Amino acid sequence: MNLTAADYVFILDPWWNPSVEAQAIDRAHRIGQARQVFAYRLIASDTIEEKVALYPIESVKFCRSV
Repeated sequence: MNLTAADYVFILDPWWNPSVEAQAIDRAHRIGQARQVFAYRLIASDTIEEKVALYPIESVKFCRSV
């Protein structure tokens, strides 16, 4: 697979480790990539994945309110 030709990265199955997702997205930004790359994370509603994805946002909101 030639990732220097990729314009889009879709994360369909979120990992519990954000480093793994970041690595997958970074691979599309390899040397030789001349175009802008768009990364999308698709998360189903009312799932554990949604709760895990929202946790950091809620934590920041909580810390700012204290």
